[in-house]
Amino acid sequence: MRGVLYESPRRRNTQADEYLCRLCKASPAVAWDHCHHDSVRGPLCGSCNTREGKASPEWFLREEDDVLHLLECRGCRDQLTLPRRFHTGVVITHLERTERHTRCRRETYTRELEYLHGVHRFEMDCGWHVGGRWTKDVTAADKAALVRAFVSAALAAQEVPTHLDVNAEQQ
Repeated sequence: MRGVLYESPRRRNTQADEYLCRLCKASPAVAWDHCHHDSVRGPLCGSCNTREGKASPEWFLREEDDVLHLLECRGCRDQLTLPRRFHTGVVITHLERTERHTRCRRETYTRELEYLHGVHRFEMDCGWHVGGRWTKDVTAADKAALVRAFVSAALAAQEVPTHLDVNAEQQ
């Protein structure tokens, strides 16, 4: 069903409950998940469908299988993007991994403060030091570049054959 238009007759003849959830792989699916390009990504159970649609984007993006599920959409793959609601989550994930308070090694807690005139302002807090709070501005162009890089990395990681990793560990 991957890539089939959500409202196509082919999809209407196949019930999602005939499959297991693509994300948790344990529960029976209840719905066909689809993207903003209106293509089917796969069957999801009610819990995973709710998590994909309403969970904190940066939390959802931490699981490689979840990201790859979002990339089942051919439009997203071709354009190296994700649904818009996940873009800020990509930036937050990037900032938490890369920004540090002086020489502090702890990951920061990051949240978006505002969006004005094409610039997103984020607040970071190391949570460990007094005065360990600062802001960072990210332009719309930088945000788009971070999303493209995130998607490219996810697709590249998917293409690495796992049998090569096993052979490398045995040597």
